[in-house]
Amino acid sequence: MLNTRSHMPLTGHWHLYYIELQKCLKQISSSSEKKKKFLETPLEQWAYFLAKPQDNQKPLEPALKENQGIMEVYDMLQTFTKEDSLREQYRLREEFLRAQRTEALEYQRMIEKYQNALKDKKDVQKQWEAEKKERERERREKETAFREREQEKKEKEAAFKQMEEFKYNSILKLKQQEISLENIAEILSIPMEEIRLLLNE
Repeated sequence: MLNTRSHMPLTGHWHLYYIELQKCLKQISSSSEKKKKFLETPLEQWAYFLAKPQDNQKPLEPALKENQGIMEVYDMLQTFTKEDSLREQYRLREEFLRAQRTEALEYQRMIEKYQNALKDKKDVQKQWEAEKKERERERREKETAFREREQEKKEKEAAFKQMEEFKYNSILKLKQQEISLENIAEILSIPMEEIRLLLNE
């Protein structure tokens, strides 16, 4: 196989082979001749070894014994499945790994729960602060409105007092000119009762 640019051989590259194990096993099992012919190369031997379930009680097939790698794996499986201590170690390790994964997931859930609770707390805090600002704004508006009403009341009282003083002074000046109260009431357009009240008569 050549490089499309340099046209040099692609050395040091992997070659990938895709084999459907079940179809491969079905074709080999149809006849011993096909099986013998198929198991001539290491690739086909590995395909057959992986496709066919291996019985540890039976010896490895002669055609596969020629493959050193398969023999090593087979011996390893034999040792592993025959020794109770190794099986127990494997079981304990699997339980340990499973417990670790469970704890990791539980820890992750706790972290997410804490982060969600923290986010909810921040949202509640923001809402509370917003409501507090709104209440403070309403309080300031009420205080401003109250002060404005008080100021308006004071201004009205001052204007009323000033008007009363003006009426009183006007009545006194007219009275000093010996003008009767009836004429003063007519001149100032003030009822007689109000004139007497101002003069304390």
